[in-house]
Amino acid sequence: LGNILTQNPRFGNATGFAIDDLPSLVSAKTVDGNLSILDFIVMEIAEKSPHLLPFTVELRPVLELKGVTLGLVEGYVTSVRADLNRIARTMAEFDVGEDEWDDVSDERDKFATELRRFHAEAQPQWQVVEAEFAAVQALRAETWQMFVLDPKRVDDTAFFEKSVGAFCQLFDRKYREHRERQLRAKRLEERRRRQEEQSKEQSSEDMDALAKPE
Repeated sequence: LGNILTQNPRFGNATGFAIDDLPSLVSAKTVDGNLSILDFIVMEIAEKSPHLLPFTVELRPVLELKGVTLGLVEGYVTSVRADLNRIARTMAEFDVGEDEWDDVSDERDKFATELRRFHAEAQPQWQVVEAEFAAVQALRAETWQMFVLDPKRVDDTAFFEKSVGAFCQLFDRKYREHRERQLRAKRLEERRRRQEEQSKEQSSEDMDALAKPE
């Protein structure tokens, strides 16, 4: 669709439109002005690829993270990583192995024991967090590459909330309107069919009445 709309010398022979332009599809109308391009897209998907309709539902968990940017998450990850490294250095300053901490700790002072336990339990969980965060970073890079966006200039919040989020809301609204039009058309068709049947029945009754001898 983007290729057809923009592949024209007047538009610089563009071969698509930017992701930021998705919400504006509701403003571009057909020649008769009755439908927007988004209406057309909704109709095409509903009729030819209905399995794609739930994409807005699948995106909801992402869109609900308003104000949470990858940079903010990266700051938390960096902070926790620094804290764990600081704990490891504190343990090393005692110049004893982790297995010997209980021996040098007073029975009434459980700080060393609890610190060792916390560090031992936190390490594998933190490795999972690090791996998941690396996967998120990779997915983010793939997303920007897919949409031909400069990672250094992309605002995560603007992208997901203002571009993708706004488009999903408009898409859902237009799909509801499409379903309502379908239901109205179905009700009108059923009413027309009943009227035709009633008309046929009345005509049949009139014919029967005329055919009867007086």
